[in-house]
Amino acid sequence: MQLKMPYLFPSNDSKNLVISVSGVGASKGFSTLIMDKVFCLDTIEKGQGFPLYIYEEIIEEKSVAAGDLFDNSLDLTVSETKYRRKDGISDEGLQHFQTAYPNEQISKEDIF
Repeated sequence: MQLKMPYLFPSNDSKNLVISVSGVGASKGFSTLIMDKVFCLDTIEKGQGFPLYIYEEIIEEKSVAAGDLFDNSLDLTVSETKYRRKDGISDEGLQHFQTAYPNEQISKEDIF
C-alpha cells in the first residue's frame, strides 16, 4: 500500500529497515523478510511491515522577500517539507524488555 510508504521511506536517501511478515490468511504459510528499500506488501503474501524508524513530516513556513532589484517590498511565505525520524519501538516497549531482563543491556535495535 503506497499510502504508508512515506512514513517509512520519505526520500531516496532515507535510512530504515522494515521486517515484513506474511499476513493473516496467507495461503502459503509463514514467511519473513527484512528490507531496506521501498517494497510491495505483496512481496510476502498479504504482508505486514514493522519498521525500525517512522518518519514524521514537518512543514516549515518562512517568509522570503521577493521583488525586483530595486523593490523588496513584497514578502512571500514559502513552505519547506522536512522529516523527523522517530523510533518504531516505543520507550514503554524498551522499558518492558529491560525490566524482564535486568542483567542485559538492551537497546531498541536489539528488540527490533
